[in-house]
Amino acid sequence: MDIKEKPCKGIGKAISVKGCGTKTKYRTFGLCNNCLSDFLFDTDAGKLIFEKRIIPKAKNNVSKEQKKKDSETRESLKTLSDYSKELQKEINTIVRLIDKDFICISTGKPLNEKYDAGHFYSVGSNPSLRFNLLNIYAQSVYANQYLSGDQINFINGIKENYGSGLKSIVLRLKSQYKVIRLNKDDLKEKTQIARSLVKHLKLENKTYNSVERIELRKKYNKIIGIYD
Repeated sequence: MDIKEKPCKGIGKAISVKGCGTKTKYRTFGLCNNCLSDFLFDTDAGKLIFEKRIIPKAKNNVSKEQKKKDSETRESLKTLSDYSKELQKEINTIVRLIDKDFICISTGKPLNEKYDAGHFYSVGSNPSLRFNLLNIYAQSVYANQYLSGDQINFINGIKENYGSGLKSIVLRLKSQYKVIRLNKDDLKEKTQIARSLVKHLKLENKTYNSVERIELRKKYNKIIGIYD
């Protein structure tokens, strides 16, 4: 749409301002930029508008811009470890949602409202398996954090709940995936995929049986794309 030129003359809240009469396409309150400046700073009505509308809007714009810059700065300062932690958070959430309403893998007791995503092979000793869903199961905070994962009961729990076949698969993970190398871009991509899976699981809001829980782990491992 073509904007027509009109003479500078106050309208609305600036109707008392004569303006300079210069024709211009861009006007505020009917005034060109020069006359608008005089109106805002030299008249009581203009000062009121400036204080109530223009200053808050300017502060809001600055705040948004600053938040954007802060976000970009934080992103640029992130390390490989930071990105790994972000992906781990999403992976752990996937595990909690798959194992929702089940039992602790090592104690066999019903889970409390708060429970961990416990790794059979720990993150510290086997970082290549930290994102593998077949290595992670819902576990009580006590067993995971105070019993160092309770590994013997952990693997027994896998056999009791999912069978000796899965137990063998889990025990082979350590030799199957000795080294996994992911750069920052890899981790960012996998995190976005994992977040979409979290969103899907939350929308589904289902309780899964033992077969479904393992099938989902295998399926999501492939979708995320870190493990074959």
